[in-house]
Amino acid sequence: MFNKILGTFLSKGFVALISFGTLLLTTHNMGAQGRGDISIITTVVGIMGLVNGFVGGGTLVYIMPRHKNRQFFTQAIFLSLLWASLVCVLGTALVRYGYQIQTRNWEYVLYLGLLTCSYSILLLMILSNENINTYNVIGVVQPSLHFVFFAGAILLGYVGVSTFVFCLSLSYIFSLLIEIVIVKNIYSTIHTVAEKIRPIQTIKEMLSLGLMSQLGNVIQYLNYRFSYFIINAYTGISAVGIYSVGISIAESVWMLAQSISLVQYSTIANNENEDYAIALTIKLAKLSFIITLTIMSGIVLLPRFLFGLIFGNEFTQVRNAIIFLSPGIVILSFGMILSHYFAGKGLYHINTIASLIGLLISIPGCFIMIPRFGYIGAAIVASVSYFMIVGYQLLIFLHKTNSNLEKFKIHYEDFNMIIELFITVRESIINVYNKKL
Repeated sequence: MFNKILGTFLSKGFVALISFGTLLLTTHNMGAQGRGDISIITTVVGIMGLVNGFVGGGTLVYIMPRHKNRQFFTQAIFLSLLWASLVCVLGTALVRYGYQIQTRNWEYVLYLGLLTCSYSILLLMILSNENINTYNVIGVVQPSLHFVFFAGAILLGYVGVSTFVFCLSLSYIFSLLIEIVIVKNIYSTIHTVAEKIRPIQTIKEMLSLGLMSQLGNVIQYLNYRFSYFIINAYTGISAVGIYSVGISIAESVWMLAQSISLVQYSTIANNENEDYAIALTIKLAKLSFIITLTIMSGIVLLPRFLFGLIFGNEFTQVRNAIIFLSPGIVILSFGMILSHYFAGKGLYHINTIASLIGLLISIPGCFIMIPRFGYIGAAIVASVSYFMIVGYQLLIFLHKTNSNLEKFKIHYEDFNMIIELFITVRESIINVYNKKL
């Protein structure tokens, strides 16, 4: 278990460093306004990617191990890609004529959306086969290529939103080629069954789970990003750029929680032992909370001038956003583990309801707080929303598992988990070093 978490954590850690490097390239070369434009584009594409998950999406990890036959595998990919195309075309039309995204940017949404959705579908098919290491490697390749392409373009004198999007698109294209080869190999290991499976059966099952699962993810993503559009409307695109940097830094702290929950989700989805699933969830939730609290505390204590030094003079106020985001970031790292317990059990509606509760707080909260306090108001609303989400998830978890809060009490033994994790990291580094020798 720790080895899988370690592998996922190290890959996400590397991705976080690469993403941070890309973030620095945008802030220093494009300023707050350029950063704001990028944030709006990637947010719209992110929403389209989540809506794409209504047909399959993350539920492929749950469904595919239960249908190990070529016909279902082929139909799942085809239907997912067909739905992705429809979502991207309609989504682009909506933001073009509804949100009135800038004329020079709306085209980027279409082809970037198609590439992102296709990349995600194939990546989830790989994860559904429990190829976690392969999943991690591909997850590193794509942002690494983006960083290399974008840095190279800047050195050649090409700077701007179009350059950023072009380099991002290239990184997805190269990653897609790798995914196609791997998915083809997975397909060759799956047996053909005599019984015919009609496409309507496949799409019905994908929708029955995918719709509820992704509805929760869409709502949750709106919790994370809805404020961007309100900040843009009341304060301007530069304020979006500043707040997005704060969000990027704060959410990078979720790296460990996401690594833990990914392995937890895959393990629970492929294991029917309920007592094991409950004990594992409680153990990992405490681990995630302790480490996230420690990291977040260190970031909050950094002086304001350091943020300006790192990101540029326009971003000295980033620390203020992080301070008000930090309580929510810490509590949601705990909630991510509970969320993936429900997902691993196919109880997607619980996460959807929790996300809806958070969104019902976020929408009116943003309209009330942002006009008065700007992006600081957005950060406060976000933290309150996250607390309400996790509070609901915890109540449902306690009820469904007949557990009590006492089990979540942090003991000395829980810190041994962290020590064990660091020992595993050290041993892995030593092994890699010895192999090189």
